[in-house]
Amino acid sequence: MGIFSGYLLCCDIDGTLIDDERKIPKENILAIEYFKKEGGIFTIASGRSPVSISRFFKDLTPDCAMIVNNGAGIYDVEKSKFLWNEYLPDDSIEVIEFVDKNCPYSGIEIYKDENIYFCKYNDYIHKHIKNESLPVLDADYRTLPKPWSKALFAQKPDEVLKIKKALLNSGFAHKYSFVQSSSEYFEVLSLKASKGNALKALCNVLGMDIKKTIAVGDNENDLSMIMMSGYGFTVENAHEEVKRQSPYVVGSNNSGCIRDVVEKMREILTKI
Repeated sequence: MGIFSGYLLCCDIDGTLIDDERKIPKENILAIEYFKKEGGIFTIASGRSPVSISRFFKDLTPDCAMIVNNGAGIYDVEKSKFLWNEYLPDDSIEVIEFVDKNCPYSGIEIYKDENIYFCKYNDYIHKHIKNESLPVLDADYRTLPKPWSKALFAQKPDEVLKIKKALLNSGFAHKYSFVQSSSEYFEVLSLKASKGNALKALCNVLGMDIKKTIAVGDNENDLSMIMMSGYGFTVENAHEEVKRQSPYVVGSNNSGCIRDVVEKMREILTKI
C-alpha cells in the first residue's frame, strides 16, 4: 500500500491546476502521477461543464467521477453521464430576466446537461468560446427546456461588482446561491449546489471518508470544498479572503502548486 492509499485529491482547474497560459504545468502532472502511484485517487472539481473539461484529459485523466458546474453535478467520464445533480429551481428564469433587463453589459450562458447554451453575447462570451474551443449552441432562455444546472454571467471585472450588488439586493436573492468564479464571471446556482456539498456527495458515491479528501482551489467558489475536505489547500494567487480561511496555503498556479500540495501531504501523512 502506498502512502496516499485511501485518499482523494480534488483539484480546481482555473487558477489552480492550470497556469495563466491555460496549460497544466509539468510539475503538477508529475506530482499527480506520483500521488496516484502511491495509491491516491485524483479527480477534478470545476465550475466548467464536462465538454469544457475534456480537453485536459490528454494530460491528466480523473480516476473517478468529477465535480462539474461549480458543484451542481457529479459526472462519470467513463459512462458519459451524471451521477448526481442539484438543479436550479424551475422559476429561476426570473434571475435571467432580471440580469437581461438590469445588467445590459452582461453576457449570459446557461448550463444544461453536458452542454453550455449561449443566450446573450458580449466580448467576454466570445472570448470564453474562443479560449475553450466550445461548441456554439445558441438558445433563447425563454424557451430552453429545464432543468438547468446553473447560469453564468460574463462581464468586465469592474462590472462583476455591479451585477453582484444588483443580484444580492434583489427580492429573490434568498432563493439562490450566487458565486464569483473568476474576475469576469458571476454565477447563480441552487442553494444546495456547492463544491463542498458535491464533495460530500462524491464521497458517498465512492464509499470514502471525507476526512481523507484533499481539496485545492483559488476562488470563493472553492471555499466550501476547501473547508469541507479533510485537508484544504489554497494557492498563493487566490483571493485574500480564501487564503485567510484556508488551513494551508501553497505556491501559485504558475509555480507547480499541486506539487507543493502533494509534498505537504506526504509530510503530514508520514507523521501520522
